[in-house]
Amino acid sequence: MKDKIMWALMVGIMILGIIIAGNYFSSLRDVARFSTISRELALIDNADNRLNILFDAKIARRDFSIANADMRGIYQVLQALQKDKIIDKIGLSSDVRAIGSAFSDKISLLDELGALNSQNLILFQSLQQKFLSSGANAQRANLYSQILGLNYKNRSEISALKSALESADASSPDEAAFIGIARQILRNFERQNIIVSDNLSLLNERFASLRERFSYASEEFYGSFMQMTMLYTAVFLSFLLLTYIINSDALRSKRALAPYRALCEQAGEAIVLADQNFKILYANKSALSLSGYEQSELEGSDLGVLMPKDKGIELPAMVNKSAKDTRLLRKNGELADVSLRLANIATASKPPLYALYAHDIGEREIMKLALASAKESLNNQVYIDHLTGQGNEAALYELINAEKTGVAIYITIVNFANLRLFYKAETTNEILRSFARTLAMCIESHEIKASIFRIQSDEFCLFYEGLNVARDVEIINKYFTDKVFNLHTTEGFASAPLNITMGVSERADVAGGANRVFQAVMAMYEAQSKNEHVGFYSRPNAIEEKYLQNQIMINTIQNAIKKNQVFVLVQPIFDITHRDPSGNTYGTEGGDYVPLVYEILIRLIDRSGKTRCPGEFIDIAKQTSLYIPLTQVVINEAFRLLDRFAGTCFSINLSYFDIANEGIKELLERKLASSPNASNLFIEILESEEFDDYESLRSFIAVAKNYGCKVAIDDFGSGYSNYYRILTLDVDYIKIDGALIKNIANDKNSRAIVETIANFARKQGYELIAEYVENHEISIILEEMGIKYMQGYFYSKPMEPSRIKF
Repeated sequence: MKDKIMWALMVGIMILGIIIAGNYFSSLRDVARFSTISRELALIDNADNRLNILFDAKIARRDFSIANADMRGIYQVLQALQKDKIIDKIGLSSDVRAIGSAFSDKISLLDELGALNSQNLILFQSLQQKFLSSGANAQRANLYSQILGLNYKNRSEISALKSALESADASSPDEAAFIGIARQILRNFERQNIIVSDNLSLLNERFASLRERFSYASEEFYGSFMQMTMLYTAVFLSFLLLTYIINSDALRSKRALAPYRALCEQAGEAIVLADQNFKILYANKSALSLSGYEQSELEGSDLGVLMPKDKGIELPAMVNKSAKDTRLLRKNGELADVSLRLANIATASKPPLYALYAHDIGEREIMKLALASAKESLNNQVYIDHLTGQGNEAALYELINAEKTGVAIYITIVNFANLRLFYKAETTNEILRSFARTLAMCIESHEIKASIFRIQSDEFCLFYEGLNVARDVEIINKYFTDKVFNLHTTEGFASAPLNITMGVSERADVAGGANRVFQAVMAMYEAQSKNEHVGFYSRPNAIEEKYLQNQIMINTIQNAIKKNQVFVLVQPIFDITHRDPSGNTYGTEGGDYVPLVYEILIRLIDRSGKTRCPGEFIDIAKQTSLYIPLTQVVINEAFRLLDRFAGTCFSINLSYFDIANEGIKELLERKLASSPNASNLFIEILESEEFDDYESLRSFIAVAKNYGCKVAIDDFGSGYSNYYRILTLDVDYIKIDGALIKNIANDKNSRAIVETIANFARKQGYELIAEYVENHEISIILEEMGIKYMQGYFYSKPMEPSRIKF
């Protein structure tokens, strides 16, 4: 009677729980939606504030495509909110529509602002070309400088420029074109000023009211939800309590059996556990596999279900007897040859617990066959290329390392990489399979004594054991000349013209040098460089020598890093407006000025003791994993010098590779955070063609400046420099490309570019640094341009840090 009452209570609680759970989980979705809407409203509010800042910021510093995408994303959020059931339920749909309309107007204004900015970028470039190509005069230089430094929000500057343009002499066609472009830029600036004013009037206090009303509705909903949560929890706990009471006996039984089950699973043979009445309690995985039964099918069944009926096996008589070879009855009716043993594994004080052990007698033979098959499969995996069925690189090197006599012929398919642009991987794989079959057919039909190996992608190698390699290579070359492969694939009909390039090795490895595969590869590269189809390895080999030189330098870098033979020199950058009262400090003609900062320059020592400069090893290091360790040395040395010479500033050079490397950024920030002299660090960033993620660069600069660091753009004026991009970066100094400085005395174009950079920097508030100042004449020209920070052999050569005046 008690059990019936308990079960009735459980059923009643379960039904009640299902009803409450339905309402609860429905409300749970609303909770998630309330939370999401709250975040979306905060996102919209932040976006509006951010966009107001964007509208009010300097036009040349904005990335309009990102801002426009941001606004359109927020507008999409607002459109979704207008249709949201929660918003409709709490009566805020009209408020959301009004705000959505305002943001729509914002998008229109930003689109127009972006269009004007894009037009101005093109006009600025045209203006710069006109300025540089036609020669500078006083009028043009004055107008060009005013436009570069123009603040579109400053009405007096706009008015002054407008007056200057109206009074400008446009008598010549060049002057007329130059002034026409300048006037269009001015008109665009005036329109941008109006757009910014219009933006500020779009939104008012409606958004604050919306958030306040939504917050009130959220509090009411969360209160109701908490009451439902407590009710659901009470019902759920009641259900758990009843379940525990009803199943307590079963739980105790399972706990008692748990240790035995764990032991059974660890055993390598089939084991079935049964109670004192030979009722099956549990079967391990091996027993289930052997019998073909599921666990649920065996539990509760008689142990005799596994015994053949015609054998008259008595289970009690088998207990604790020696193993007996017999048969086990599988679920499908088949008989398995096994060795059986039945034992009582319980202690004397407890009821019997029987374990039936079954060992498959036929398993030994099966294992032997499996081992043989596995060995064959392993050989196939190790030595066979699974795409073509030919030998692979490992199989080829087995022959090479065994010093078997033969020639390596390296083959690559010309322009195979282009096929990947037109066909899917399935088709290009079929082309490779077809190529391998055709190559095998060529070798077989012409009785060429060679084996085929696929090395990688479209690269194959023949191990040739014939006597006339020149003749046979020519046969293969003609066989594939202008060969067209016609294939039927899942993509349809494919036609692929294939030509090949081959490299042929010598008949033996070079003692202490290149093996035959490497020889063949070098010969192939040389043939490619000469636009030929066949190349024969010969010594000396220019490509091989270049490769070996690179390897020597890689080894030199590795050795220098390993033996701590990477070191730094410093070269001061002087402020030529402040002379050193102690006189010529560094023993050069112009070295009697006060240093602004000491640039840290990396060097390394090779095995012969010779000092190597960056130009000899940096490019090679960038192509390997050795570049980052070199940067780590420079960073560590920089902070060691900052600690040693407190109050003295030092600069380090960082490239795209450094800033893109998370390890380098983490090391630098860790050093900055722990150094008391972090603000004395200058960071020179080389703007190169690899830079395409300016957002990451801006983030990096922000972190550095947060610690008080100064930031400079290095090699400005080179082919990669971008006047408009630099305006988006929060830098302090511009370091002019040394190639321009070296030629400034003799090259009028270099001089014009440097003057333009100087005017640009002066208008935008950047300090300029000139490097490669090698003589007094160059220093005078730069000083006349207003450049006060200089570096070069005229002032000081690179030197040991110990010579720093402290």
